[in-house]
This record gives sequence, C-alpha cells and structure tokens, in this order.
Amino acid sequence: MKILKRIAVTILVILGILIVALLLYFWYMQAHYYRIPDHKKLPVGNNPRDELVLGKKYTATTYNIGFGAYNHNFDFFMDAGELKNGKKIRGHRGTAFSKQAVLDSTHGVMNAMDKENPDFMFFQEIDTNSTRSKHVNQVQMLENHFPNYGHVFANNFHSAFLAWPPFDPHGSVQSGLLSLSRYHINHAVRRKYPVTKALISKFTDLDRCFAMMILPVKNGKKLILINSHMSAYDKGGKMRKAQMKLLDSVIEKEYKMGNYVIVAGDYNHALGKDMMT
Repeated sequence: MKILKRIAVTILVILGILIVALLLYFWYMQAHYYRIPDHKKLPVGNNPRDELVLGKKYTATTYNIGFGAYNHNFDFFMDAGELKNGKKIRGHRGTAFSKQAVLDSTHGVMNAMDKENPDFMFFQEIDTNSTRSKHVNQVQMLENHFPNYGHVFANNFHSAFLAWPPFDPHGSVQSGLLSLSRYHINHAVRRKYPVTKALISKFTDLDRCFAMMILPVKNGKKLILINSHMSAYDKGGKMRKAQMKLLDSVIEKEYKMGNYVIVAGDYNHALGKDMMT
C-alpha cells in the first residue's frame, strides 16, 4: 500500500508540475502577444525617382516563398489533407531542414526573379529573424540582391517561442510581406486585417495585414499596389470573409477616386467564379 501511495503522489506531483508549466507558458505567450496598430506608416527604402506613365507595359510577380523551408521533402505541421486513396496525412516539421536549405531556397527565389525581371515584386512569408528559417535574414538578402528597387516591408508574424511541434518547435518568428518597386512610391501604409481572438489559435493566426503602396502616375492619377496575406487554417472561412470585405472596401474606394489598383498576394482562398462575382 505504501508503494502505491508513493506512486500516486509521484504521479500527482508530475501532473502538478506539468499544469504549472503549461500555465506559465500560456502566460509567457499572452505577455508577448500584441497587434500592430492599423494605418501604420511604412518606411520606403531606396526609393526610386522614376514615375509611371500611361501606354507603357509593366510587369509584376507575386510569390509566397514559405520562409525558405518548402522543398520537395518538407511538410508543415499545420497542414493536413486526404489523398485520392482516402489516406489522411498531416505534416510534421516546424522548421526548415537546415540553414543551408533556407539559403538555397532564397537564392532560388532570387534566380527566378532575375529571369522574370519584373517591375514590381511581392513576397509573402519572408523572414527577418526566425527560428523556423534558421535566423536567415531573407528580407535583407533580397533587398541587397535587387539594389535598383525601392522596398517596403510589413511585419505580419511576430511571435514569442512557439513550442510546437514538440520535436521540431516552430520557435520565435519575425516575418512579413516584402514589396519591391522600380518606380517611385509616394508613401506606404500597413492595414490591419481582422483575425481570430480564440485563446490558442490567435497565437498561430499571425498579425494578418496588407501593405498598401501609393505610386504617382504622370497623368495625375495614382497606382495603388497592395501586397496581402490572408488567414489560413480558418475553419468556416469566417476571418477570410471579414478580411475580403475590408480589402474590397479599400479597392472600391480607390477605384471610385479614379485610381488604378493591383492586388497581389496569398489569399488562402479558392477564388472561383462565385467568389469573383
């Protein structure tokens, strides 16, 4: 009986320690959680002087680079699905395989953009200092690689240490949206998307936003460039519906003012016929 009591006491002590540890960890995450205010002015680095004109062809690309982790062997722990044969699958990894893998992937992004040679480039899930991407500053790499472009960065994922998955934790993250332009940007602003307020999922839904850049056109109008990344893992699409409503209102306002609008980014939507109408 004494042995059983000791085992029971030991189990209770261990459970107590685990509960306290979880409560402390939740307090730590909550203490570091914040949202960046709406309408925040974004600095424009290396701003070009050339302005847009009518009658000239311009090109643009959009690219979610997946923080340099996504090669053919990478599977992300929050992704789940079902194969055609009915087998259910789920990802496992929280970080890239190695620093070299991130560097190789980022160089691949730059090589692809060199071939495309666009006037405007929009990137999502690009890191500055994150555990998941082995602390490679991808934003700085791209800004340095394209010295003839102005650049605007908007942070949309700033997280304390995410201790999940247990054997490859996602860690701390500083990430966001990078926009590059060959033409002068009058100013840029960060618009805040509505996101979930649920106790747990709010830590993984990011600080969703879009970066809005205003470029002068020589006919007196403006070109509004928007780099956007909407919510993923949004069951029922409630947040994405609210986010799309905000984006639509901004587009409509600028359109009614006679300006031109281009929206690029990762919608995390299946933008089919019904959505477009």
